[in-house]
Amino acid sequence: MNQRSMGAERDTRIVDLIRKFGLLTSDLIQQRLANHSLTSQHNILNRLKILTERKEIYNLGRIATGHIVYASRPGRRHLSHDLSVGRFGILLDSTMPVEQWNCQQDTLVRECKEGERPFIPDARFVLNGIPHFLEVHTGSQGDEVIAEKMRVYKRYHTDLKEVAKIDRTPTAMRVLFVCQRAQDVERILSIASRVQKDSMLWWICAENQLSGQSLKIFKTLKNNELCVL
Repeated sequence: MNQRSMGAERDTRIVDLIRKFGLLTSDLIQQRLANHSLTSQHNILNRLKILTERKEIYNLGRIATGHIVYASRPGRRHLSHDLSVGRFGILLDSTMPVEQWNCQQDTLVRECKEGERPFIPDARFVLNGIPHFLEVHTGSQGDEVIAEKMRVYKRYHTDLKEVAKIDRTPTAMRVLFVCQRAQDVERILSIASRVQKDSMLWWICAENQLSGQSLKIFKTLKNNELCVL
């Protein structure tokens, strides 16, 4: 492969990553592409600048950590929330094989309206053949709002099990709550225990615990144990 082809492949990977996860910081893009040995970190930053000038991606500015935020489309209303979704997705994607990842809200809303599900997750994906639904918790929603969201997931799961009696539809699924504030983990666990006690449906962790090494660790209601995705 000549240098021009390698450059085109690198640019395609950058654009595809941002389109797939919606919103990413420059450091996450550098870390992800470093695994492919396509180019240096300095060169990736240069390419991000050029791709922004071409309007293939969009620069939304610099955040407190000093990293630049890049998006697949201009203008975002929920920067902190959407960054959490993108960060979770790219970390997950870098550590294990993930299928059917989608965090594009227009697609997720359409799937809900078309009756695939009665809820709109922040992202959905399949891991080891099991559908997963991501909910990023910012701390802004009250307990009853969260509980009602969980009840909708629970009703959907119950409906799946009823359908499975007829056509053997797979019923396994997981709802992942990633809390931006570590102190909210026990709160979400408490709400989940009121909605459906001792269930393995709810998997909960704090965002600040997520890294390439500890991404697999979530608390569940089964003996408050830590589980591996």
